[in-house]
Amino acid sequence: MINKEEAYLFGPFIGELYWECYRFAPYAIHLKKLNPDVKLIVFTRPSRFDLYGKYTDIFVPMNFVEELYKQSGFNLLNFDPKIYISTMSFFRKKYKTRFEIKGCFFPDLDGWRSKVKWQFPRDLMDYDFQPRNKNIEIVNDYIFDSSSYVVSDIVDYVNDYKCVDVEKFRAYCKDKIGTKASFVGCLICLIRDAEFVVSNLKSFVGKLALLLKIPVISIEESLSSDSIKIINPFNTPVINCRNVEEGVEIYENYFRS
Repeated sequence: MINKEEAYLFGPFIGELYWECYRFAPYAIHLKKLNPDVKLIVFTRPSRFDLYGKYTDIFVPMNFVEELYKQSGFNLLNFDPKIYISTMSFFRKKYKTRFEIKGCFFPDLDGWRSKVKWQFPRDLMDYDFQPRNKNIEIVNDYIFDSSSYVVSDIVDYVNDYKCVDVEKFRAYCKDKIGTKASFVGCLICLIRDAEFVVSNLKSFVGKLALLLKIPVISIEESLSSDSIKIINPFNTPVINCRNVEEGVEIYENYFRS
């Protein structure tokens, strides 16, 4: 009898981007690092492949008309649970013939449980995202030099700093990402090398910066310190301020190395 290779199955994941970024994909990264010889097979939207990036051995694209549904936690509102269960079963059955399944991980979407934030071990999250190489190439072409820069999804100008506007960057990426990159992957690469980010912590950009350990100048932030602590596992510096000028001054006086 021929021994099958072992594999972890992750997905299908149909819920919110940040829930996948913060509460699901990092667990896949943790397990892959712990057992690098076990194949990692991920079933999610192609736009999110780079949350798993170079750790993944097989990507399985999940395609449906997202505009028909509103994302809510791990789930989609008004999405037929029977479709999810049958899709998950098909995914598992397909790869069970080729691999010895070491673990099959997917969120529980049954009623209120779809809103339970930590269905996966909170202390086993690894946020060392490594997007595929094409994402790095796109960012390098956009930045085109080695000078430092900041990233913002609130303003398009920061005095005395080269500022990368997220929406302009999104437009640049649109025709370049293809199948080997994603906007999420490009955004990770862009933020990871930024000096700081101008955003707020209700934005995916601001939240992602915290996970990448990049300081955030948060404009008119309404989150409490306790709420910020929950989404900031590395205690990344957060500067709450009324405007960009005030935030930059605080950053330069207290946080700039």
